[in-house]
Amino acid sequence: MSNACNQDHFDCKEKFMNIITHIDIGFESDFLAPDTLTSWRKELISKLKDFEKKYVKHCKTTNPVLAAIHTKSMQPVCDLMEASVNL
Repeated sequence: MSNACNQDHFDCKEKFMNIITHIDIGFESDFLAPDTLTSWRKELISKLKDFEKKYVKHCKTTNPVLAAIHTKSMQPVCDLMEASVNL
């Protein structure tokens, strides 16, 4: 693997861990309150969008092998969804 691929992989892991840390902070017993919930939620959505953008780029451009694995593994789920729509 190239150095750029490894760096992208590390960046994806870092973004994911930021999400987990943010959720952990939110589930502390006295952190979330009605006045802090909205800002916590907006920040969580922002972190999720950052991760999604980075991960999609990583899968499609940096690591096409990973994209092929995702496509193959998700095919049964996509087939099931298509079959369910027609019911």
